[in-house]
Amino acid sequence: MNPDRNIQDFLAEAEDILETANRTLLLLETGVALGGCDPDLVNALFRAVHSFKGLAGMFGLKEPADCSHRLESLLDELRLGKVPLNREVLDVLSETVSLLGRLVQQAGARQPAEDITPAEAGLSRFVD
Repeated sequence: MNPDRNIQDFLAEAEDILETANRTLLLLETGVALGGCDPDLVNALFRAVHSFKGLAGMFGLKEPADCSHRLESLLDELRLGKVPLNREVLDVLSETVSLLGRLVQQAGARQPAEDITPAEAGLSRFVD
């Protein structure tokens, strides 16, 4: 297998998934600002993050896979109604999706992955 081709395949797919996640997050933020939460949007964001996690794992990218796994746990808690969707949670979701985007760029540039510990700490405020 061609490693350059593999990373290009990962980048293309990961960027599409994260674009979907960002669009969904914006819709969620709008809904919360208007006083509501559409469960279909939470489910759509969960599916995007789940797909990203699988993709990162398939390409052996530990930090993006680990970070998206933690994010997926928070989204599952949201789906189950165990965590309320509020501004604080939206901020953590947004920050973590942004981090995933940076991790994708770092993988594409063959740079070491950014430290995900701060993001995991933020996520841990809502899930174990």
